[in-house]
Amino acid sequence: LGRNDEAETWFEGALTLEPRLTAASQWLGELQYGEGRLKEAIATFESALKLAPNGDALERRLAEWRKESQLQERFYESRGAHFVVLFEGPADEALSRRVVERLEQVYWRIGGILTAYPTKPTTVVLYTTEQFRDIRRSPEWAAASYDGRIRVPIKGALADLDRLDRVLAHEF
Repeated sequence: LGRNDEAETWFEGALTLEPRLTAASQWLGELQYGEGRLKEAIATFESALKLAPNGDALERRLAEWRKESQLQERFYESRGAHFVVLFEGPADEALSRRVVERLEQVYWRIGGILTAYPTKPTTVVLYTTEQFRDIRRSPEWAAASYDGRIRVPIKGALADLDRLDRVLAHEF
């Protein structure tokens, strides 16, 4: 229902009462991940695994998140009023500024049409094509993905700015 703060409070309360409640840990970790709080999500799953050592699903998800965290530790950040764009290096800085600029325009255009505006900043991650396929395990035809964050492979993005704008608008 979009009341993530309230849900988080309930999950934390449940875990205070019963730390072995793996389902609460899973939901809390996924909520944290969906809000772009990757380190917190990892910590939540690590705590759950200490109490539920046979959590194969937790282990697999945690491995994915650790891999993503290692990659993003070396990323730079560009901020707008409503977006945070993560990118790999100075060579992508011009592109990241373009992404922030276009998304800010899309924010107001689509928000005006829907009369609804997200209150929290949206994280956008710019990947190489290889990183995108590896982290997202997306098919070749996928132009981007959204899982609480907008994820975009950027190969050739500056060569076709109209396509980039369409992809960003679609994912937002």
